[in-house]
Amino acid sequence: TGTDWWSESIHVFDGDFTNAEEDKPKLVDIVLGLWAKAVQNADTAAGSIVYELVSARKRAVFPPELFGPLIEVLEEHLLLLREAREKEEAAERVAAAGARANGAGGATHFGRSRSRYALSGGDGGLGAGPRQGGAPWQRRRSV
Repeated sequence: TGTDWWSESIHVFDGDFTNAEEDKPKLVDIVLGLWAKAVQNADTAAGSIVYELVSARKRAVFPPELFGPLIEVLEEHLLLLREAREKEEAAERVAAAGARANGAGGATHFGRSRSRYALSGGDGGLGAGPRQGGAPWQRRRSV
């Protein structure tokens, strides 16, 4: 059934690898990015399926020896991102309502870019780099 397929597909690290010791760490960044998208889309139909399935099996889906604290750090980052975005949107609604009440009319644009909320450095400062040794969550990109 559909749910069985979803359940099997989330267990990426239980799959067959040519060289598991070398290949699994290479997937950490990709799986972390996919999880970020799933968390961000948890309120959609497909996103909620993935979010609920993975949340119920986090330890199996994200092996601690590969991910360390990255999942918790990512989720905290995403929570802060959402809170900041909600505050900005609320402030913009208040400012727009104030402008309308004062007869200014039209939309108020503050020139702010959503990109300032993007995770910095491509990896959100989480330090998961593909070219250095050690557990993926212990690696740091060279600057």
